[in-house]
Amino acid sequence: MMEKKMMSGMEYLNQIQEAKARVRKLCDKIRNLEAMATDDAYHLTGPIGHGQTDRDKTGTLIAKKCDAERELEEAEKAAEEILNEVGMVITQIDNQNAQNVIRMRYVDGMKYEDIAAEMMFSVPRIYQLRRTGIKEVESIIRSG
Repeated sequence: MMEKKMMSGMEYLNQIQEAKARVRKLCDKIRNLEAMATDDAYHLTGPIGHGQTDRDKTGTLIAKKCDAERELEEAEKAAEEILNEVGMVITQIDNQNAQNVIRMRYVDGMKYEDIAAEMMFSVPRIYQLRRTGIKEVESIIRSG
């Protein structure tokens, strides 16, 4: 995580979605490695006698999967820490509507149109509240 006083408000808030994306990517990697380790198709193992047996290939894939699972565990912990830290900053936004917009957009990952519908505001009003919330976040992280 970058030094938060050097970050813009959007960079700071985007850490949540970036951390979630990293977790999703690692989950996908693990699923792919599992599929490859259990697929005994010729195209994955190649002909026996060319320097690598089926067992070597499967063992390598299982080792990679174990490494990815450890990496996933670390990524999940980091994502939780980021969510907690950024969440605490979001709760400090004075304007309640701006706070709700920031939470829905950056924590929940909602689209602006969906936020507008839920809050019963126009989309331009949601953008205005987002700007207000980001300015407050910048002020909070710089003073903290």
